[in-house]
Amino acid sequence: MRTLTVLKSTLRRWPLSVSAIGFLAISALMFQHIWLASPLHSTTCACADPSLFIWMFEWARVALSHGLNPFYSHAMFVPAGINLLSNTGLAGLTVPFVPLTALFGPVFASNCALLLAPVASALSMTWVARRWVGNHVAASLAGLLYGFSPLVLFHAGVGHLNLIFLPVPPLVLACCDELFWRREHSPRKVGLALAGLAIWQFFLSTEILTILVLASALSLLTLGTWALLTDREALVTALRHARPGLVVAVGVATATLLAPTIFALAGPSHYSGAIWPQSHFASASLRSFFEITPGTDYWWTPMTQSFARPTLIGVPILVLCALGLWRGSLRMRVAVVLSALLAWCVLGAHYSFSLWHWIGNKSLLANVMNERFSALLFLPLALVVALFLDEGLAGRSRGQGEFLRTLCVLVLLFPLLQNATRALPYGSSAVWEPAWYHAQTPEQLRGRVILGFPFFNVSANLLAVQATHHMEYSLVGGTTPQWLPERQGAASTGYRVIWWLASTVAPSPDGQVFSPTSVSSIDRQTFTRALSLWGVSDIVIPWNPGPNTSLVARAPREIMTWIAGALGRPPLREHQAWVWHRSANS
Repeated sequence: MRTLTVLKSTLRRWPLSVSAIGFLAISALMFQHIWLASPLHSTTCACADPSLFIWMFEWARVALSHGLNPFYSHAMFVPAGINLLSNTGLAGLTVPFVPLTALFGPVFASNCALLLAPVASALSMTWVARRWVGNHVAASLAGLLYGFSPLVLFHAGVGHLNLIFLPVPPLVLACCDELFWRREHSPRKVGLALAGLAIWQFFLSTEILTILVLASALSLLTLGTWALLTDREALVTALRHARPGLVVAVGVATATLLAPTIFALAGPSHYSGAIWPQSHFASASLRSFFEITPGTDYWWTPMTQSFARPTLIGVPILVLCALGLWRGSLRMRVAVVLSALLAWCVLGAHYSFSLWHWIGNKSLLANVMNERFSALLFLPLALVVALFLDEGLAGRSRGQGEFLRTLCVLVLLFPLLQNATRALPYGSSAVWEPAWYHAQTPEQLRGRVILGFPFFNVSANLLAVQATHHMEYSLVGGTTPQWLPERQGAASTGYRVIWWLASTVAPSPDGQVFSPTSVSSIDRQTFTRALSLWGVSDIVIPWNPGPNTSLVARAPREIMTWIAGALGRPPLREHQAWVWHRSANS
């Protein structure tokens, strides 16, 4: 009893601190296998995307410590390099983490970011929800629903920090709430805060920023139309008060982001047209809102197959939304309307009534995966739940109220809890470092250009290894959309040969059937020319294909035999790898 009294007293004094501890405990349980193994050397999966984000943490440190452009790198896709503003560069997170990366390495920094991402999102949502509801427990539940939503659970396992670090959207909602409704602070100061949030989100994920801007515009337009029909005078007053703030927000954000936007759209190694041409991404269905339908199968890791699609809401919350729209307070009705609007944005283009059916192929929106609107979907849905617990059960006796709240929470969250328990906690894998790389000193690697296997189209890649070696050398190829053959410039034909050489499912560049002992003269010339264009100094094929290398990867010995035939000389055997060393003019 004494412990409970102390806990309630602490909750009254430092409510956000108590919520933070609770969210951190949940996140720690989710990622427990990493922290119990070794957060310095393990991640959720030693495969494609987690390795990329580990690389990004180290690149931020290298760029800042050497005075390089943090938004552009030659460390992969040498010599053309990679434009990190056209990709998920995540500078808004990796740059603040530079001290931690410098002290403990990029693997540890990445794991800390994974641990803290849902906590930061949940805390942001809790603080905003507290403006709408009087009960801090209800507000914390809103934070839990938003910070640990089905989308977050689905993408956290494959290290997608750009999609699970979401503290900005709730704060944008708070700014809009302040500008148009509360009007307690200077609109210009609120506009500055709104501009700062937009700038930060730009450097976290331009895709989420695009989604946030579109969702905010649609929400304000919808609520403005509602106000026009019900209280025109109040609408005019709100617009007059908000105008200075909106001008400041748009002006400051535009002036600050103009140069980075130009760099992303027209800078070196930028993308034109579709970022992922001829790719068909998951598209949400109406059924995915209330059924635990299988999620997208990330072929490089099986864990996500157990999670539902990111759009899962569950029947109980959908029923609550219907009741809230019918008999709820004005605030609850607003939250329900915003939830319906975002659900409309989430739906796939194959529905003729969906938003994406009409605008999904327009300019930059063609590169937005509309299912990712579910990153914002649980923002208003969480408010619906919190408002119901705060308002709908008001007037009950203390004991009866707590009992009913607990019962309602269990019913409302049952589908989501069922989804979470299907695959949590996440697994862990040690970052695989082939023996050859481990045996090299910084002086031996510095300035080298390495064509390494397994190659990047078979999941297990060498970006995390490069990051742990502090970017001493450059790599042929890499991941992100830059890895497609047509984006390799003059060496694109040679890149196709390597792509085909590494994977059994890659198309043959000349229509021939692969044979490790038979190299055509065309392939030989194309391959050696590409090596010269890239300035390759070392070709390294570990004898062991490594963990998380997909089943489509060719056997290392087959790759070695083919390259030996193409180069006309056998490899050296160094530290459990076949290696060719090339001079600058060979």
